[in-house]
Amino acid sequence: MDFYFIVGALAILFVLAWRLKFFKRSVLEPIFMFLMLFGIVALIQPVSFWLYSHGFSILFPSTLGYIFAIHLR
Repeated sequence: MDFYFIVGALAILFVLAWRLKFFKRSVLEPIFMFLMLFGIVALIQPVSFWLYSHGFSILFPSTLGYIFAIHLR
């Protein structure tokens, strides 16, 4: 369920960013880099099971977002 929520939120963000011309590559790229790093840290940390169980749900959509963001102008 978390995965679908995150993917849906990213889809809405991309549609708004595209229609409003508000976000640019220089803004989105660092945001998704940070989210990818946070997802990796969530997967490898030994303390919180909640972070571990949601790590892939953070990592996968942020990777897709990064791939999309690097193709923007």
